[in-house]
Amino acid sequence: MLRLDKVDKKKNYRMLPHGTSVFHEALKHVLWGERRFHVCRDNEICYDLYYEDNQQFAEKSPLYPKTGFFTADMPLYPPYYFYDEADIEKICFDVVEGFDEIWFEKASEYSVVIAGVLLDNTDKTVCFADERIKWFVEDERIRICGRESCPEALKIYDEFVPSAFDADHSRMDAMVLFHHMFMFQWLTSLKLSDVKYVELTIPSTEGIGSIFLAYGRGKAFFTGKYGFTVTLRPGAARYSDSMLQKYCNIPYTPEDSNESNTIYIVNYHALMRISSLRKEAALDASIYTDKFLHDMRSYAAAVLKDKKVLGMLLRGTDYLVNQLGGKYKPVTVDMAIQKAEELLKEYDYDRIFLATEDKDILDVMKENFKDKLITVSQKRYHVSDFTDELKTISQIDRTLHPGKEDYDDFVEDVTVNYLYAMYILSNCDAFVYSCRCSGAAIVTQLGKDKIKRTICLSDTL
Repeated sequence: MLRLDKVDKKKNYRMLPHGTSVFHEALKHVLWGERRFHVCRDNEICYDLYYEDNQQFAEKSPLYPKTGFFTADMPLYPPYYFYDEADIEKICFDVVEGFDEIWFEKASEYSVVIAGVLLDNTDKTVCFADERIKWFVEDERIRICGRESCPEALKIYDEFVPSAFDADHSRMDAMVLFHHMFMFQWLTSLKLSDVKYVELTIPSTEGIGSIFLAYGRGKAFFTGKYGFTVTLRPGAARYSDSMLQKYCNIPYTPEDSNESNTIYIVNYHALMRISSLRKEAALDASIYTDKFLHDMRSYAAAVLKDKKVLGMLLRGTDYLVNQLGGKYKPVTVDMAIQKAEELLKEYDYDRIFLATEDKDILDVMKENFKDKLITVSQKRYHVSDFTDELKTISQIDRTLHPGKEDYDDFVEDVTVNYLYAMYILSNCDAFVYSCRCSGAAIVTQLGKDKIKRTICLSDTL
């Protein structure tokens, strides 16, 4: 992202003429290593532009999660060296829907470009606290005012805002808003009218819940809005293709897919934090194969036994070790126990069905609720099992099962038990979960016609 700055008269930088194309001109030279520019207006150096890498901008903020889930080779916020603000077909306005006003704290490359796009293509009012916007955009619909003058506006700040992690898209920073709106120009050079498929590649660190959620959200957005078919690249997940096909109805990329008709999505984390894909996933029981669904229904009926059951999904282990923040940070087990006791008393539930991968949480819950607690077999871990080198469950599993055949058998067993647990949760009378995660999103979607009340504990903090 290019930012405006005061002129540094002590340094000689490349001179660029002020105008509507100044950002694109600067980015050409950024590709060759230049980072700062003088900009001339009316035969005078008016301001400097300096380039800041998007991912580095996010990571330097204390609000950015310092976690092992996101790796340097897959940045959450990719650079946009090339984009076309006139290519409206490939600009997504979902993130600004529901707002009549958009308020920007400062003028910068992204806020200036977005303001122009909004003014040219919507009837929204654009507000700035920075009068420099008038250097770039002349429109009577631009208001110069402070944040307090726009209480209902979408607020766009200059510093990094962890909107992707606190699940609040009523406030964000200009870099994130740009990423949300120009996502298709990052994903593909194809015209959207030529796209037939969207192919997903899932990191090997991600579990089956992430695959379900990526497919379901991708299907809701790419298929529901644009008519693209969402597929999974063969061999592109932690699990063998044969195992996934045994239990799941997720289509693999067909033979007629190629670079002329397919969007290839490799940077999973960057995509899954775009607001358009943070909405309700298109998931129902058809995600399972018929035989597996029949087996799960029979097992769930035997476990729940027509009782009034409170379902709980409590994350811990690698979510704690990797210090996920905001709505993705698990609450303490004591808080979960307190909420469970309140609900048991208020609604007279017969049992609690608990799903957790955390052995420490399970032990505390067993001690507190004793025979009232029911679980299914799941592979569980202690927080102490994790190290600086082993920060995710998948990394621990590969260490414990180095042989391919042994690993594949282990993963299949663990995955089947996890899917049973999620399915049982979706059939409970109520559902409480400690924080936002893929498993919780799957349960709430599959159980939307059965679960009478749902509570995310991290949302209550």
